[in-house]
Amino acid sequence: MNGWERLFGSIAGLGRFAPAAGFAERVMARVRLPAPAPALWAEVGGRVWGWARAFLPQTRRGWAIAGGIASAPTISMAALLFLVFSHPLLTLGSFTTYLSWKASALVGSLFSALASAMVESVALFRAYSLLESLADSPLLVGAGGIAFSLTSAIALWVLYRNLVATPSSVESRYARSRV
Repeated sequence: MNGWERLFGSIAGLGRFAPAAGFAERVMARVRLPAPAPALWAEVGGRVWGWARAFLPQTRRGWAIAGGIASAPTISMAALLFLVFSHPLLTLGSFTTYLSWKASALVGSLFSALASAMVESVALFRAYSLLESLADSPLLVGAGGIAFSLTSAIALWVLYRNLVATPSSVESRYARSRV
């Protein structure tokens, strides 16, 4: 006990040190904060816009060429649709019927491919073989059913003991498990 008193007495005798004048200003002068995210994204957006502006046309003739190139696929598709639907035997209703036949054929082929994959699946064959062996052995099925029933009964008993039979009071705020 005497040793502790001497230790604390020697600590109390130490002088208190204060930082030199201007210390906080020197520390804060060296702190570098990153730029805020919106300013960074604005700078990146400005660079991308500057890069893209180099590819944009500068004259009226350039804009006319760019507009023609951009609208060429739309004009071509509109002309193709006009040619197809201008035929007297092809109406919008018959075209819709054709598309629905094609869609139903596609869905049917997908389902048949899925069914054939399921029939040829090795994992499903093994599961079927297991179920077949279980069906051949009713004693094994009965033992599994009894084991499942006992496990369920034990789980219900544990839940009852921990949730219903445990008294709740202000002192026992935390869950306690009992088996």
